[in-house]
Amino acid sequence: MESVIRSHFNDLRRKKATREGRDISVRAVARETNLSLPTVQRVASSDSEGLSGVKLGTIEVLSKYFGVGIGELIERVDD
Repeated sequence: MESVIRSHFNDLRRKKATREGRDISVRAVARETNLSLPTVQRVASSDSEGLSGVKLGTIEVLSKYFGVGIGELIERVDD
């Protein structure tokens, strides 16, 4: 059985945008969190390979930005 890590970044970004009544691009998330654009793009990627090498601190910053726990931003899914 193989596991993959799935990111819910884009769902959370859309929910935050709706809640705040504004458009929130990946670039805006990078700017507002002081994370590099390539790093945020990797987390936004839907494949688990995009998440490889992403630091826990990055996940923590994004979790705080979206107002969710780490498990709501990323999850492990068993195939």
